[in-house]
Amino acid sequence: MRAARCLIANVVRDRLHTIFLGASIAKLSAKVSTRITTHLKKFQSILAGLQKRDVSEADTVTVINDMLFEICGYDKYLHITSQYAIRGTYVDWP
Repeated sequence: MRAARCLIANVVRDRLHTIFLGASIAKLSAKVSTRITTHLKKFQSILAGLQKRDVSEADTVTVINDMLFEICGYDKYLHITSQYAIRGTYVDWP
């Protein structure tokens, strides 16, 4: 379980970095780039602490939701959900 959370944290970090700072985006303003870089650095230390403590899935979800809120600008209560409807049933996210 710990290894899976570590892998997820690394994939999320790398994917966010690629999306926001990689070649897949045309151009970001310096202000946006600085904000993203600052938040990614903040969350790298948080994720490293979670990895060392071997936290639960619920704690990991909380941090991912905070990342979506702070880095991407999603509204925690409007855009982010803990369950998602697929084929008439609900699944947990993530």
